[in-house]
Amino acid sequence: MLFRRQSLLELLHRRLPEKDARISTLKKVVSIESNAQGVKVHCDDGTAEEGSIVIGCDGVYSPVRGMMRDLALKSTGTPDNSETPMKAQYQLLAGHLRRIPNLEAHRLWEIRKSKGLSMQIFMLDNEGWFLIYRRLPKPAHQYTKYTDEDAEAFAKDIMDDPVMEGMKFRDIWEARKWVRLVNIEEGFVKKWHGDRIVLLGDSAHKMTPNAGLSVNQGWQGVVALTNNLRQLLLKNPDPDTQALTNMFEAYQKATEKMSKDSLWLSNLYTKTTCWHNNAYKVADCIGPYFGGDLLLFRMLASPIVVQGLVLDFLPEPGYKTSKLKWVNKVSEDVSQEPNNG
Repeated sequence: MLFRRQSLLELLHRRLPEKDARISTLKKVVSIESNAQGVKVHCDDGTAEEGSIVIGCDGVYSPVRGMMRDLALKSTGTPDNSETPMKAQYQLLAGHLRRIPNLEAHRLWEIRKSKGLSMQIFMLDNEGWFLIYRRLPKPAHQYTKYTDEDAEAFAKDIMDDPVMEGMKFRDIWEARKWVRLVNIEEGFVKKWHGDRIVLLGDSAHKMTPNAGLSVNQGWQGVVALTNNLRQLLLKNPDPDTQALTNMFEAYQKATEKMSKDSLWLSNLYTKTTCWHNNAYKVADCIGPYFGGDLLLFRMLASPIVVQGLVLDFLPEPGYKTSKLKWVNKVSEDVSQEPNNG
């Protein structure tokens, strides 16, 4: 599934009721207070918002995760999480493309290069993408901001590299709509919650995107947290901190193994296709003789994907399955009452 995150955000924004009252923009969270009655979030403009919980879905270098750690330091002196749980071993040059007529739609091309570099090129009916991974000289533990000039310098190094028969990277580059150079961090946070604060998505776990599992793990967290929070509120509309802690633990338990497995597989796939060392290069070169990517996805990716969680209170009309059966499903006439089974 390929889509622009901007399009997803626009879709969610359009569907959100009372969005002008619910969404505050141009604000920066600077501190969080958490107590038995609720939370208070302080912003850099002097305003504050009060509520029951804080959900930190604010990315790899999550400020909320840092504030949660600070609160743990103040209360116990021994935080569960490292100050820098994420590290980047690779850069990613990502680009959105116009339709390239001589590239077949609904195809993916993967190209391996020496010096720790690999490419993925996707083409759809009206647009396409390229993703180019390059190993960093050494792992980075802090955020790195790259400029447009940095992205162009990256591209210049590979402009004359062939990407397929009769086509060089410069042909792909000339079809670009936009490009961005970033580091792609990887990591797993030991504890996803503290008091009335809980982490979600990249703030809790991050993996490289080339296996297609990263954003999906974020969605799995949304589903698990929604299901558990709904079940709690149906039983107790005003839960105390301990009840919320128990619910947060259930949420983490529901997706923790899947996240770790996805992180491991994504790391393996990236190191193999980028020839991280000679052993990975040999494995990649002999892989096609033993089933290649098809075997990889059947043996390693599919067992993760079939564990996918679903919202347990919504019907799923037109439910479909194939040779590999989904572990979790909701019947087409699911009751709106909580499922206590």
